[in-house]
Order: sequence, then C-alpha cells, then structure tokens
Amino acid sequence: MNYLELIHKIKEGKTVYIFDDYADAAVKCRYDDSEQRTRTWIKRRWQPEHEVNHAESNAFDIEIGGDEISKDEYDNLFSKND
Repeated sequence: MNYLELIHKIKEGKTVYIFDDYADAAVKCRYDDSEQRTRTWIKRRWQPEHEVNHAESNAFDIEIGGDEISKDEYDNLFSKND
C-alpha cells in the first residue's frame, strides 16, 4: 500500500486493514485521539491478533508491501477452517 495514502486515511480517522501474503500476516492501524498516536495490531496465522509497537515490529513492512482489505476480510483471516 502507498504509505502516504495510509497516513492520510489514518489522519482522517479511518481504521485501515492491510494484508501481506508474503509475510502471511495482516495489520490493523488506527489513530487514537486520547493517546495522540497511531495504534497498530498484527494478526498472523499462528498467532492471535495483538498490539505491537510500530517502531519495533515488521508492521511497517506489511503496510508498504501489502494490500488494503476490508474489515470483514481482516476479521475472517486465518479462521480455524484454514
């Protein structure tokens, strides 16, 4: 995904979902007004969704290497039927 487009959507208050098939992982990013920072969660096939420190994870690689997906697609990733 284009990183500038991602930043723009987050600044507009949107939650953005991105899947990277190479990393076999997805991230969810949104801006938290109360903390005045972007919060990021990562979801992998072998790991439940959890919040990560954006600067200390591979979330950035997923954001720039992946494609935006819908909330429904994100929610259904790595279901127990996979």
